[in-house]
Amino acid sequence: MNLPNLNLPLPALKLKLNEYNEPLVWDVVRKSYVKLTPEEWVRQHFLHFLLLNGYPSTLIQVENKLPQHKKYGRTDLLAYDRQARPFLLVECKAPEQNIEQSSHFQQILAYNTRLGSPFLALTNGMTHLYIQQEKGKLSLLNDLPSFPRG
Repeated sequence: MNLPNLNLPLPALKLKLNEYNEPLVWDVVRKSYVKLTPEEWVRQHFLHFLLLNGYPSTLIQVENKLPQHKKYGRTDLLAYDRQARPFLLVECKAPEQNIEQSSHFQQILAYNTRLGSPFLALTNGMTHLYIQQEKGKLSLLNDLPSFPRG
């Protein structure tokens, strides 16, 4: 699999092949190897980016099931604050996907109606959009929100 360099710090990922010669990557939060797809490549890089920026691994969920109108969605990454409240919801897309498509915004906003996270991030590993959602108003941020210290 030919995966591109991303616009994120290069993490030390553990890779291996399964019995079918498919690439796997170690997920430090799920504590298991998972199939390495282009989206997973982005998810793992962004997960390590969060850890590098002081987000505790114990307060991050990866691919958490979320009930949505008779079906389930999955949040890519969800970081909680120290009071166990959603703090940052991250939606990861494959590098070739345009994250500025309205369908991606609609997806993360729909997930967040259930979660109520004050911060959102959309990334394809090359472009990252950081959004603050406060009282129904969306504001674009320049950088990743800092993890709250209190």
